[in-house]
Amino acid sequence: SMQRQRIKAACDRFGVAGIVAEANAMGKPNNDELRKMGLPVRDFTTTNSTKADIIENLAAAFEQGNIRILNDATLIAELQAYEVDRLPSGMVRYSAPDSMHDDCVMSLAMAWHGASAAQRKRATVREY
Repeated sequence: SMQRQRIKAACDRFGVAGIVAEANAMGKPNNDELRKMGLPVRDFTTTNSTKADIIENLAAAFEQGNIRILNDATLIAELQAYEVDRLPSGMVRYSAPDSMHDDCVMSLAMAWHGASAAQRKRATVREY
């Protein structure tokens, strides 16, 4: 409850137009509560496929110079350590190495996903 109040306060302070939040496990009930508070939350279900999509889009944004990040040691360490493994099925799996986390990487990837979707939506609206 306290975290949701902090999220609402930050959204109100900065005029957030949309939130992309993981819906897996405990995410969905929290997202529902945030929506009840009037926040514009869009659920993101993390699967191997959706994770690959947002990570590859984030990597492309870095390669093309479309994104800049804060000089945050935790985020940079996670980005530098992030791995891709090819599975026997031919699919790829993106993850942090054992004993490390990917919370910052996933947060950044979901934020970029939301910002990119909003930008595409604005561009489409301008075309008409």
